Amino acid sequence: MKIVRNTGTERVIDIIRPWFERGCQFDVVTPAMSLFAFSELRRELSSLAKSRILLPPQEEDLGLWGTTHDRGARNRLQGRWLAKKLAEWIRSRSEIRRASNSIPQGAFVLRHTDARPLQVLSGSLALSTEGLPDPERPEVLGQLRSWVYALYEIRNAYTHGKTALTLEFQGRSIWQDAFEVFRLAANRRILLRPEGRAMDGSKLEKRLMSVQYYDAVVRFLSDRDRWLRSGRKLLPNVEVDEIIRKGRVLDPGLIVSITSLPRLRQALFNICMAVWDTLEHCGRGDCDGRSVGVFLQEFEETYRSCMKPKLDTDAFIRKISPRLGQWVPTPVVANSSTPLFELLKVQQNLLFVYRQSTGAV
Repeated sequence: MKIVRNTGTERVIDIIRPWFERGCQFDVVTPAMSLFAFSELRRELSSLAKSRILLPPQEEDLGLWGTTHDRGARNRLQGRWLAKKLAEWIRSRSEIRRASNSIPQGAFVLRHTDARPLQVLSGSLALSTEGLPDPERPEVLGQLRSWVYALYEIRNAYTHGKTALTLEFQGRSIWQDAFEVFRLAANRRILLRPEGRAMDGSKLEKRLMSVQYYDAVVRFLSDRDRWLRSGRKLLPNVEVDEIIRKGRVLDPGLIVSITSLPRLRQALFNICMAVWDTLEHCGRGDCDGRSVGVFLQEFEETYRSCMKPKLDTDAFIRKISPRLGQWVPTPVVANSSTPLFELLKVQQNLLFVYRQSTGAV
């Protein structure tokens, strides 16, 4: 038996994630069930053969829309889509029962395909974002350690009258981020006032990882052999979901310089083609308040108008991108588990950087 603090490196979600295997069973006793907790575990839950869930009596509030800490998640406007996905998962893979009395504490049991228990957790936990907190990802904490070490080296050089070899960290002046990093750390550890649950990544993740995420996203999305081949046909790739997550999280305002404008342009063009491919699989009816047929016609007309005789990718991006703004399409990007509106968020972030380098789009 081990006591889990559910903070730092001892999080409930990190303990149970490695035990999710295809075909396993997940048994849950929970006083709450949040859409946003489901979102955190959606990929893992979809691999299960079965899940048995015991909920409080019918008259008790499950907290489906989360708490005040979930304001950022609610602002992403995914509630309707998540509710649909949760309902589909419950119908296909879950058995729901109601307790006769309130549930004071929760329990998670992961079972092997032969019903043998693999991992058991019990105590003050629930299928909510409070029961599954959202602290920093391991790579963010590793980056923070490197940042603190770099800052210490600079401070040590000044203290001993030496010349600092560099004042940069990951392509940014270390002093640019010092105040914000210290402010976040002081709020969390000294004042015990952490920021609310972020819409896309925490403030610390954005501050420390945006440059690194930008490089990874552009490098991947611009590589046709890794992502696109044979025109608009997408290839299966397990990296797509994580790349899209990084592209959503990065703060484009923190990207002060880029190494390759053609590569960024190619990444944006490939996103447009992936959107085109996804829409072609939706038919030509309405999709989330917009006519897919109209969008497909605009894609085709824009593509033809930009052939001079070779395709002018810059002109294509500039003409088609504004048409995709202010739309929240829920179809899933081909060969991934990510809804299309999340890929469009990546496009918006990269377009911001593109505008800074080339002018308004």
